[in-house]
Amino acid sequence: HIVIGIPALWNEDPDNFYNRNSDFLPKPKHDTQNWFYGQANFENFFNFIDKELIPYVNDNYRTLPNRVFIGHSLSASFVLKAFITNPDISKGYFVISPNIIYDKERLVNEVSNLKANKLNKFIYFSHVEEDDGFVLSNSGVKKIENKLKTVTHFEIDSLSNKTHHSTFLPSLVNGYTKYFKFLKKKGFYEPKPIKITVKVPNKDNEVYISGNHKALGNYQDGKIKLKRRSDFIREIELNIPSPSYIRFTGGPDKTEAIMKSIDLQELISFPIDIQTEREYEFEIIDWKK
Repeated sequence: HIVIGIPALWNEDPDNFYNRNSDFLPKPKHDTQNWFYGQANFENFFNFIDKELIPYVNDNYRTLPNRVFIGHSLSASFVLKAFITNPDISKGYFVISPNIIYDKERLVNEVSNLKANKLNKFIYFSHVEEDDGFVLSNSGVKKIENKLKTVTHFEIDSLSNKTHHSTFLPSLVNGYTKYFKFLKKKGFYEPKPIKITVKVPNKDNEVYISGNHKALGNYQDGKIKLKRRSDFIREIELNIPSPSYIRFTGGPDKTEAIMKSIDLQELISFPIDIQTEREYEFEIIDWKK
């Protein structure tokens, strides 16, 4: 995981109240702007995450595309609004006990207006009965359920033995359990054919690959050797599932490769995204001493 903290201004001035909750909600069309809703800054906060934060993380760190948005209470409202705004920002969405009565059920109405697209996305929605009239209404939940089932893969839980404040952890477990089943059904874990090409610094170098699957030797170095395609090029074709992590060595008792543009630091392997790429090119610039 990559953990990122985003500082939030806290202003208790009743005429200009602002905190992180303000970033979770769109500007109201019907409700009076009051101290609780603050500045209703969804648009700016969402654009920051979508256009700045996610691209920055992807450009500077080793990431995979299987991203999940998770929120509880007002942040769950943000997650649902994010799906409405740009469903491609994430693969999965966990909407846990959201506020949907805001602005005369603004989110309910926006969901109801979505097109029935059958998107390849996953939405998990959970709520508790105690929320009725507090952050949601049963009729609003039913409208969301009926609509989202026509839009994408939708799962819903009613946790009658939990409260608004105790529902997060059990919903997180339930959501991930259902999400992994969704990925399996969609073939996410099925092996995919890939091709790996490696450039070596010396023509007498031999290169071995290992990684986290049987086809990669289950991290047994020196078991799977790349073929020599030319003096400085080594190559291999494999069928491997997701998620996949690989490393290169010079053999079972030989040194680890130092990769161009990949700084392993203290890690022994790095991820490859076989869901979106099937051919990879790497360069070994040296070997660890």
